[in-house]
Amino acid sequence: MRNKYKWGILLFLSLAVISMRVGVFDLSDLVSSQSDSQEPISRADELDPRTIDPDSSPLQNPSPRNGQLNRSISGLAETRGSTRQFGIWPESRIIEERRRVDSTTGRIWKEMLIQAPDFSFPIRVEQELRQDPQTGEEVIERSIEMAADRLLVRFKGEVDEVERTGLIAAMGGREIRQLGTQPVFEVHVGEAQIDSVPLATRRFQSGGYLPFIDYVEPDYILHAQVIPNDPKYSDETLWGMHNTGQNDGLNDADIDAPEGWDIRTSSDQVVVAVIDTGVSHTHEDLSANMWRNPGEIADNGIDDDGNGYIDDVHGVDVINNDSDPMDDHGHGTHCAGTIGGVGNNGIGVAGVAWETKIMGVKFLSAYGSGSLADAVVSVDYVAQMGADLSSNSWGGGGYSQALRDAIESAGSLF
Repeated sequence: MRNKYKWGILLFLSLAVISMRVGVFDLSDLVSSQSDSQEPISRADELDPRTIDPDSSPLQNPSPRNGQLNRSISGLAETRGSTRQFGIWPESRIIEERRRVDSTTGRIWKEMLIQAPDFSFPIRVEQELRQDPQTGEEVIERSIEMAADRLLVRFKGEVDEVERTGLIAAMGGREIRQLGTQPVFEVHVGEAQIDSVPLATRRFQSGGYLPFIDYVEPDYILHAQVIPNDPKYSDETLWGMHNTGQNDGLNDADIDAPEGWDIRTSSDQVVVAVIDTGVSHTHEDLSANMWRNPGEIADNGIDDDGNGYIDDVHGVDVINNDSDPMDDHGHGTHCAGTIGGVGNNGIGVAGVAWETKIMGVKFLSAYGSGSLADAVVSVDYVAQMGADLSSNSWGGGGYSQALRDAIESAGSLF
């Protein structure tokens, strides 16, 4: 069976190479004939091959021929080279924008290609908006962001490294990395253009490749959940732990922390991974409760435990691929303080657990954003390092089978 499978892959690759050499077709022809018929592309949350429904999208598919966008789309407007900013990232720049308006319902669909300060690669943005009939204001109802030049691909278990490399090359891509120990690969699909991701997804999902992959999906962009800066929320009264009706609140609307502390204040053998913007591991209320990697000798410049990170004493920074999960945003430190701020020390705050072990894992940037690929690597890291629980105060993007696989593999972490 193994030999038959390998011969099938070799035959497919050989035919592709031979056909290219004799001019029968180029790899863009692996895009299904739907490209030429101008059927709509799928939206981000419909790119899962099990749920794809191309007809549900109002956005038309551009023709890939000669790199030219199809301009015959009814009601579609395009702008290129704009220097306007995109709201999530104040220092971003919109490279290209495409929009379609349904004159009957007033609904608006947008696609954008932007450059954001968080990322080394451009971002594709898909938005659905409505126009307020009273004010004329455009209100965003749905927004999804993803890397514009890469995909996440899980190949079937029978596909070895040589075969995988050949398949990626045959569709014009390049392998970037494997996501930790997960059998999922980040694949560069070419120059970042507004339609690179949907077109590459369609290539992977078309006939010849399907027998060799489990799924392909966008590398979605994820964001830290919002924490308000209102004084009544952050003035350290901690009403959520013990609510006596202070500040006109509802008496006993809390987690009964004092009642719990009467039973136990410490969970010093429990390792809680904070997968977030990092953790300020020198903070006066956190330093004593930071996890210390038992397999690593600090500052010796050696990867003592062989996990791919040198001196990951308190955790890792997946964005920069180093071992310092220091928080440059604040969100992760806030979460860590709620979980395990040192209690009964006369300063700062008290966490739910006065003594515990906080593992810092940074995959969200100083702007509070990060990629799905880095999220998968983060989940994989904390599972490999033996964390008992994890804090994940972030979200965004569409459904991800890769993230689900990582979570299921991690077991009781979630």
